[in-house]
Amino acid sequence: MTAETLETPEVTAEPPRTTDATVGMSDPADTTVGASEPADGTVGAPKPASATIGTPAPATTTAGAPEPAGAVSRTNLSAGPRAAPPQSGIPAWVIVLIVFVVLGVVAVPVMGLFAASAIYGIRRYVTNAKVTEARTAVATFAEGVAQCAADRGMLPDTTGPVPPHLASVSGRKYQSSPGDWSDDAFACAKFSLAMPQYYQYQWVRESETTGFVRASADLDGDGIPSELRLAVTCTDQCEVAPSYDERDLME
Repeated sequence: MTAETLETPEVTAEPPRTTDATVGMSDPADTTVGASEPADGTVGAPKPASATIGTPAPATTTAGAPEPAGAVSRTNLSAGPRAAPPQSGIPAWVIVLIVFVVLGVVAVPVMGLFAASAIYGIRRYVTNAKVTEARTAVATFAEGVAQCAADRGMLPDTTGPVPPHLASVSGRKYQSSPGDWSDDAFACAKFSLAMPQYYQYQWVRESETTGFVRASADLDGDGIPSELRLAVTCTDQCEVAPSYDERDLME
């Protein structure tokens, strides 16, 4: 019997592919997932997925494509600081200039009015102080003349003015002396002034029963005199008028 040679089909086994792993920084993971190669008579295991093991690089977002969920957008740090947007509006120095101009236009006339008012107020105050001197002196002199007439039974004669000339109290004071007050009415009324005076004083007898005390002055030196009078009347008894007769007291 002839020995038959039995041919056994040759089976070639392909060794499984090993996973190529590189440890370190690498490109993004490239994972190929697929089915095993179709059977071609070669028996083998399906190719394992080739994976690169390492720290994945930051995800790169392609312009135009939406970022994956959970991805963190990164700011381009290479760009420099953004330039400040241009400012609009009026510069500060222009506003300051406008304020100064407005103050100059408005404040200067107002300050002028205040200054004029202050000067006028001071002038009135000084004039009133001078007029107060005249009112006080005339009232005292008139009371003395009324008492003198009551004691004598007649009014005293007219006196000369003190000072003798109105120019002596024209915008200035006059300092009298004791001899200026030597007339009878001054002596009888016991009236004289020791301090410098702004007014000229005189007693004027108009009749046996009437007369007046007069104070005259030119306070501002303009040549227009001011005058203040207070009457004295003696009929049954001698009385001083209740009010003054004032003429241009601010002159």
